[in-house]
Amino acid sequence: MAKQPATTDRRTEIAQRAKSFFDEAVEAQNDGDLAGAIAGYNKTLSLAPGYVSALNNLGVALRKDRKLDAAIALQNRHC
Repeated sequence: MAKQPATTDRRTEIAQRAKSFFDEAVEAQNDGDLAGAIAGYNKTLSLAPGYVSALNNLGVALRKDRKLDAAIALQNRHC
């Protein structure tokens, strides 16, 4: 069996890290830690800019944290 190219391994690693950051952010949001959730979603998006669930949840967390300008800017950038 041929070894996968290093780029594929790297992409898989990045996707796994993004999912881990996302899961931590969801947990923080569920615990009411909006600052932690926002930071986690931003970490997720730094690795996977098109992670739709992270974009959506970030917008919700920003709105709940009354950071409406940031929530609107996020929506305008991605819609």
